[in-house]
Amino acid sequence: MPTVPWDESKTANPGRIEQVWFAGVHSNVGDGYPRQGMSLVTLDWIMTKAEEPPHNLRFVLAERLMYRSHADVDDKMYDSRRGFGVFYLWKPRNIQRLCDMNGITPNVHRSVFERIARSTEGYAPGSILADPVVVSISQTATVTDDIRSIVRKHHGGGGPLLEREAIAQGIGRWSYRLFVYSVVVTVLATLKEIVASQFAGDATLWEIVAGVVGTLASWKSVTFVFQTLCQYPWLIFWFLFALGSGLAVDQRLDRSYSHFWHADYIRLELRKRMGLG
Repeated sequence: MPTVPWDESKTANPGRIEQVWFAGVHSNVGDGYPRQGMSLVTLDWIMTKAEEPPHNLRFVLAERLMYRSHADVDDKMYDSRRGFGVFYLWKPRNIQRLCDMNGITPNVHRSVFERIARSTEGYAPGSILADPVVVSISQTATVTDDIRSIVRKHHGGGGPLLEREAIAQGIGRWSYRLFVYSVVVTVLATLKEIVASQFAGDATLWEIVAGVVGTLASWKSVTFVFQTLCQYPWLIFWFLFALGSGLAVDQRLDRSYSHFWHADYIRLELRKRMGLG
């Protein structure tokens, strides 16, 4: 599903729908992971909006207070690209460009900058906009405007960090493609060897299929993978090159983003303005 910025000003009722940026990956924001502190920040904001006129929704007080007290933007941020998530398309989205194309200035929740100010788990987003509208329920417009001013000043009139690392991103995309291509070639070559191993004598089609499935479901499949890699050693080179260049790109981006957001003076300014001590 492509990223689509929502322009509330073009709707019949501009106040009916709001789109706000929160810290975290998809399920950190929308819930689904065992530790839910970050998603409760989002839920608290939604519930507060529902309590305001003209909706005037009312919740069970004890549950309402429980959700608010457990909301924690400094809770664990999960990595959705772990495990099989590594096959998910590696293509960081340039939100700034999407917003500029649609004439939108997106809203970013203050908790994003709270996590940055505390350097929680090294949080340093690269795609956050250079001049976002900062929204908050607990703090005044004066404070959120000051946060926006600090962020805009720190960007120095330039775009988001994502745009400053175009070369590294290009290398990252090509290493991702090479990795996926290597996996596909290895799987197909391994399947070919497994199927060939089942053709013995007068074996029926069903026996061949059952043998292939049984091999794939056992540790024998690992042996066939190693045999394939030994037969085609250039695949090993492809894997090593793709993984090595991908790791180098990740480290490059992490260093760049961390250097920008974790500079002491911006963190101190944010902490001071948000009253974080």
